[in-house]
Amino acid sequence: MLTRVGDLAQNNRMTGYMLQTQTHLRTTNEQIASGTRAKRYEGLGSDAALFVRTDSALQRTSGFVAENQRLSDRAAAMDTAMSDMIDMVTRLRTLLIQRLDATTGANLPLDVEAEAMTEQLASLLNRNVDGRFLFAGSKTTGERPVQLPGVPMLTADQAAYYKGDELRLAARVDIDVTLTYGVHAGEAAFAQAFAALGNAKEGHQSGDRTMLATALDFANAALDDMIRRRADLNTTTARIESITASQESSLLYLKNTLSDLNDTDIPMAMSRMALHQVALEASFATMAKLSRLTLTEYLR
Repeated sequence: MLTRVGDLAQNNRMTGYMLQTQTHLRTTNEQIASGTRAKRYEGLGSDAALFVRTDSALQRTSGFVAENQRLSDRAAAMDTAMSDMIDMVTRLRTLLIQRLDATTGANLPLDVEAEAMTEQLASLLNRNVDGRFLFAGSKTTGERPVQLPGVPMLTADQAAYYKGDELRLAARVDIDVTLTYGVHAGEAAFAQAFAALGNAKEGHQSGDRTMLATALDFANAALDDMIRRRADLNTTTARIESITASQESSLLYLKNTLSDLNDTDIPMAMSRMALHQVALEASFATMAKLSRLTLTEYLR
């Protein structure tokens, strides 16, 4: 059978076109089935570089959000503990004022109350979250930061009970933002609270009004400092939450961008696949017709 060179070239072009259309049809079908435009970056064409940058930003921002959430949880636990301490010192101050009343004060079980509060304060300062102490400075693991001595503490001396350090914790909450946060159990507020409790117990048992007055002074100072430090903590927490909220908005934008870059537009893909199918069927029909064409018919 003889074939003209021109016919061969035309046949090759049509075959190539059919194979190309089949490839497009298969690719579109895979995109519809998987819901994504491509499995590899090169399949995204000119959008590949943007996709890589967006995905990298998404992973980085997700990491900040997760870490900031853990940080916020720790700060919330510290705030709850400090709220309980403030309530306790406020009650101690009220009891001391009542105890200093010469007519009824002696009947108050202040020593029992003070001892119970001392244990409660130590317990609150030894609180931990996920195995990490909240009020130990940078010594978040290991021994308890507060270990009570065997006798009441009469002076505001952190060395008598505090086993942590005075380092402030620092956290990188965003690309260019690092915050120091937290409160440690050796701060003046807590040392004064322990001194207030020690003087309250000893003063009550001995009937020493001077010690009771000293206890009240320590309680007032401790309360003022606790309120101030809690306000500082809440200010830092509010900033962390604000930064995290902004990052969560960024996450939504980045996810939508990735979706726009790589997710299949199903209606458009279906329409494109239908066009490929029509073109392929037309090509097959043409090839079939040409293969049956005789020389006489061709020359007509």
